[in-house]
Amino acid sequence: MADINELIARMKAAAQDEIMCREACDTSDLWQDEASPENVLALLEALEAAEKVSAARLEAIDRAHNMFQRERGRAEAAEARIAELEARTLTVKMPIAATENGRGYKLKATWAIQDACRAAGIKLQIEGEE
Repeated sequence: MADINELIARMKAAAQDEIMCREACDTSDLWQDEASPENVLALLEALEAAEKVSAARLEAIDRAHNMFQRERGRAEAAEARIAELEARTLTVKMPIAATENGRGYKLKATWAIQDACRAAGIKLQIEGEE
């Protein structure tokens, strides 16, 4: 298969030469040499091949664009879900201490829960007696 640009340039030059010679003579030699059925078929073949390549590229671009759109949608949904989870507050109702001395145990348990929730990025609200 010949180079499209080369075939186009040769055909264009031959056509321009033919236009200039048309008034003075019958047909230019360049036109007879370059506007052969073989060159016309070669040009058409090259153009068809280029069209197929262009169509394949457009299809690949469409697939990539669709994949990008799908992944962007998934990312946006994930970000929305993360924001939703981060906005939630966990409310824990602490049990009342069984004895007066149980207060220290309850305080340690509260601190442990607070530390664990803070480490996980969870907002914590504690209800109950302190």
